[in-house]
Amino acid sequence: MFGKTQLMNVALGFGMAMFVSGCAVSSQSVGGCAKEGAIALFEQPSVEKQINRVATASAILKSNHLIINEMPISVDASWMEKVTSDISDEQEKIIMKKLEKDPYFGTVLLTDLQNKNLTTILSRLSPLEKTLYHRIDTFFSEYPDIYTLTADVSKLLKFQGGVLKPVEAIKGDRYANMEEAIISMVPVNSKKELEQSIKEYKTSLGVVARKKEFLGELEKDTASKTANKDKIEVTTQEIKDLEKISDEKEKIMDAQWKQAIASIDTGIDDKKIELAKKIYKVLTALNDGAIQAGCLYTTAGLKTYGALGQMDKEVQRLAIATAISPVLMTKRISRLKDNALMTIPNMFVGVYAIGKQQLFISKYIDVVSKIVKIDEDKKKLANNNASK
Repeated sequence: MFGKTQLMNVALGFGMAMFVSGCAVSSQSVGGCAKEGAIALFEQPSVEKQINRVATASAILKSNHLIINEMPISVDASWMEKVTSDISDEQEKIIMKKLEKDPYFGTVLLTDLQNKNLTTILSRLSPLEKTLYHRIDTFFSEYPDIYTLTADVSKLLKFQGGVLKPVEAIKGDRYANMEEAIISMVPVNSKKELEQSIKEYKTSLGVVARKKEFLGELEKDTASKTANKDKIEVTTQEIKDLEKISDEKEKIMDAQWKQAIASIDTGIDDKKIELAKKIYKVLTALNDGAIQAGCLYTTAGLKTYGALGQMDKEVQRLAIATAISPVLMTKRISRLKDNALMTIPNMFVGVYAIGKQQLFISKYIDVVSKIVKIDEDKKKLANNNASK
């Protein structure tokens, strides 16, 4: 089904993506990855659990995309405080109640007890699943479907289904999304060129991602790889050529970001300073999420290889529990079979998207960090003058 080399490439690919942005790695993201690794180390081989890790990673990617591109923002937008807070015991209980209707979460305790897998008995939600569902519960009144894997670029970046909660009334300057708010903080004479370079770079990223989507489909299993050997070779070269074009677009955009950031002066108004501080906290959480999603992709890739030979036995073990919970177990087994062939294509595009998402996060952090530093320097100067 999956090749060992493919899985290692996914792991190595994320290793590069994790540091491409230059963002600091927080103790929270490192701790979350360590806990996830510890859980994976002791669990029994299971393709399903790795599929769920991939689904969780892709959903974290989607939540980052939602926060950056789709959530209206202003200095008093309450969602910024909520999404950067820790999940409460009460919220976790609400989440688990909703997840009882999910084929996996509604039956996993039953099947893990049956198979003597103790990891889920201790906690049905892994540390990184808690991070994800804290975000989903913050933004959605009805949860979207995250357990149908896809390599379709548009579907990989955006949640399918679900009902978003209305954004509370916002006072003051309101922006359509976080990127718009951040660009509003750079001087007017830098905006036009910056926005154009961002648009061109994002277009080039989309072209590469769609080609990676196609490659993932060609390599989704052994039979497909054998039948499409020549196409795979051609497509791999096409991706390299497209990435060279994208790299050039990135250099142009990077120069525009640097110019814009360098021209931010000390005259920036207090409202934007306050907004920049709140955005900085959100961006730190987004960077943590991207790193944690990468850990999930990597863990799933490496663990899947050890579980492949158990796939038929795994389905048989699940089928035993069908008599106890026929509706959910039938859906669970069907989902497992459907998702198995989509795991690698999903990783191919997901790992690439995370790396590029982190690149943008680093640019946003550079802007708000400078503004926060301007404010700190102002206060320090005022304190020095007051003490004289």
